[in-house]
Amino acid sequence: MFVNHNLEQLWQSFKSYAGQFGVEFVNKKIEYGDIFLLAILQLMLTDAKKYSDSIKYLIIDEMQDYSVVQYWYINQIFSKEQKMILGDENQQLLPGGSDVMQILSIFTSAEKMTLETSYRSTKEIINFANAFTNHKLQAINRSGEKVQKIGNLNELKKHLLKLDVKNQTIAIVYPISWSTANVNHLEHMINSNNGNISIIDTAVAKGLEFDCVFMVGYFDDSKETLVSHNEIYVAATRATKALYWIPNESDYE
Repeated sequence: MFVNHNLEQLWQSFKSYAGQFGVEFVNKKIEYGDIFLLAILQLMLTDAKKYSDSIKYLIIDEMQDYSVVQYWYINQIFSKEQKMILGDENQQLLPGGSDVMQILSIFTSAEKMTLETSYRSTKEIINFANAFTNHKLQAINRSGEKVQKIGNLNELKKHLLKLDVKNQTIAIVYPISWSTANVNHLEHMINSNNGNISIIDTAVAKGLEFDCVFMVGYFDDSKETLVSHNEIYVAATRATKALYWIPNESDYE
């Protein structure tokens, strides 16, 4: 359809063609999902593999967050280099990621290794998190407090006063989908001026760990889930020593 010799010419030809059908390109912006499609076009037009000349080892973390298109592109660029891909399917929070089988379909000679022992959290926390995943973790032989329910935010405030805030890290974690009104209400209720208390959503909490975690808004009062199991799993496994959950309140908004 298009006879071009570089990406700029190809892009201009495509814009002209798409314009015939009413497609508009506003402020010269493209969507994030289109970036790798354009990169593939560049790969077809240029010697993009030259960028891998100085690379011997490639390590990819958070494997579940990359799309199949991105993995295909990576494999084209780094086809000969040694690669290690690390991640946890249970921590995929947003659509568009990849699971292990999809990744193995691209890296066909890869060896799969499964690590199932958690060295972060107590048995009680891991057992709680395992209820929301098909891939069961094994905790190291370290026991702690039972995962507890706290009735509401007022009780949470009282509980925080009992904790040794200065000598441990504490996070209050809430769902990604929470409205600004919910977050503002939570921050108004809880004084987080102390540097050891973080009020963050699940996506920000991912990859972090805290001595004590309070999960707010993931369940209703009877512990029925209000968000995806993956999001609950991520929030719960941020805790190393103590985990509490507070049901969603109808008066947050």
